[in-house]
Amino acid sequence: MYLTEKVISNKIQEALNTISNTLYDSEVIDTKVVFKITPNVADYDTMVDMEYVVGDSINYTPVLLKSVASSMQDDFISGTYTEGYICEILAFDKDKDSIEKIFNQYAYDESLNDSFTIDDWTILKANTSRIRFNQTYSATDGSNEDRISYSFDFTWQFVLGGIMDGASSFKINTKAIDVIGVSFVSDKLSIANVAFGDNVTPIGATGFTLSLTIPAQNLTDNKALYSDLLSKQYNKQYTIEWVISNFHTQSYDMLLRSGTVNYQRDQLISYTLTFEEALPRTSITVDSINLPILDFNYSRSNEIISNALPVEIKSAGTQSFYEMDIKFGYLPTIAKSQDLLKAILNCDYMQTTYEIILTLAGGVSKTYNVMLKSGSYTFQQTAELIYDCKFVEVDTNGV
Repeated sequence: MYLTEKVISNKIQEALNTISNTLYDSEVIDTKVVFKITPNVADYDTMVDMEYVVGDSINYTPVLLKSVASSMQDDFISGTYTEGYICEILAFDKDKDSIEKIFNQYAYDESLNDSFTIDDWTILKANTSRIRFNQTYSATDGSNEDRISYSFDFTWQFVLGGIMDGASSFKINTKAIDVIGVSFVSDKLSIANVAFGDNVTPIGATGFTLSLTIPAQNLTDNKALYSDLLSKQYNKQYTIEWVISNFHTQSYDMLLRSGTVNYQRDQLISYTLTFEEALPRTSITVDSINLPILDFNYSRSNEIISNALPVEIKSAGTQSFYEMDIKFGYLPTIAKSQDLLKAILNCDYMQTTYEIILTLAGGVSKTYNVMLKSGSYTFQQTAELIYDCKFVEVDTNGV
């Protein structure tokens, strides 16, 4: 049920030989090293003594894989176990520089890819040591080729039927980001007129919140996200791709809503970014200018037009009008924002006609011609200026 040492040997052998070929083809190393990894001591001794089978003339670099520690949980359905290994390498002395470059690249690749799968097992790679020089051996097999001994050790955690954190990866705006902590919340709201059990999802009926803890690293994309955290700008949209092995892949369009910096003495500095789903927004323009709207309320009233006679009061018809209450955030760089605030300060009510275009989701839009009926303004603790405008419909006769 558990993975055999032969399977593990083949996996490492494939990775090392791929790196060796790549570095040789790119002329990073001078000699093409061919590794042969085995957990069998007799096979290893044969390669050390350069005793090859008939027709096999390759000067392999033999590697012996040995298990040195084990912690096993006997759960064959969703079990995990951890195994420690040591690899003993007997290379040719002339290949010394090439060997060290190959293993430096191997250690680097291991640090980038935290997990892989073999059959139904997920293997988490952890604690791979650097290659260690042991000693040099003079040739004793008549080849006059001295040997050099190296070793390295590693620990793998094996997971069957489960997915560990190392199997997930993130990209933010197509850039891979190292993440050390994740919190994802899917918040589904109750809709009054939808029966229980119905599989419907109106826009806005669900909310997604994703918090990512990212280590502070001297990398361009990492530093850019940290700058966004410190910025006072808002509503910046990100595309976040979350891949969990072959279990699930999801892409979200989200907005950065908040963030914290995590700092503790003698600990890794990190920061946490909290994103939320980027839902469609209602667009409101005033005289074709898109202003920041903090709150919007629309109401329509109908009034009976009565005609008072000496004998009776008779209903002669109705008239309809509407009012809009819109709360704006003041932007001194936009002339239209200044004009509305000046109208409130100078009490210039019912003087100017404004065209307001309200654009809803699904391509529904409406144009209104209004005048400013009244207004007010407030200062918040953050020193932001907010003003509230009450608009009324312009009479059809323009009066």
